Amino acid sequence: MIPFFISINASPCSNALALVEIGVRVLDPLGSSYYDDLARYQADLVTDPDLGYTHRPGLETRYYGAQVSCNALGFRERPIGEKQPEEFRVMVLGDSVAFGVGVEGEETFSRRLEPLLAARLGRPVRTMNFGVASYNTLQELACLEKFGEMLDSDLVICLFVNNDIVLKVGDFGPTMKREAPQSSP
Repeated sequence: MIPFFISINASPCSNALALVEIGVRVLDPLGSSYYDDLARYQADLVTDPDLGYTHRPGLETRYYGAQVSCNALGFRERPIGEKQPEEFRVMVLGDSVAFGVGVEGEETFSRRLEPLLAARLGRPVRTMNFGVASYNTLQELACLEKFGEMLDSDLVICLFVNNDIVLKVGDFGPTMKREAPQSSP
């Protein structure tokens, strides 16, 4: 009899908490909701036959409170020109962590790494941010295959997050239907 009594009393409490939750999400009294930015981010993505999707080349906007500028290749990066003499190039692949969700371009992992490596190596270093929110490992591999050699990268860093191994389901293109590489015994 006691469990029945508790469930009856818990119901009004659960209903009240659910109403508070809905109210906070709808009214957003603290201005901390990222649903609008997430919807805009997804709407701004363009399809790519090799990668599934990427950012629109030349995109200039704000997401999650930070300015985002994309280069001609469609990545959150400065324009990438010819490799300079003695320049050490680092290609950074990944998802939203590499992209730098919520931080200014100069505060992304790749840009903060650049002066640290230059000081350590004693030569010019150019990092290139190829992070795209929600990319998985197969998309990161496809990105490396598409741009790595063309940009003459000396080092490739893949920022790996646990959900990067999740295969996508949908109609974003060949990358989503690509088989994961099989390891030999």
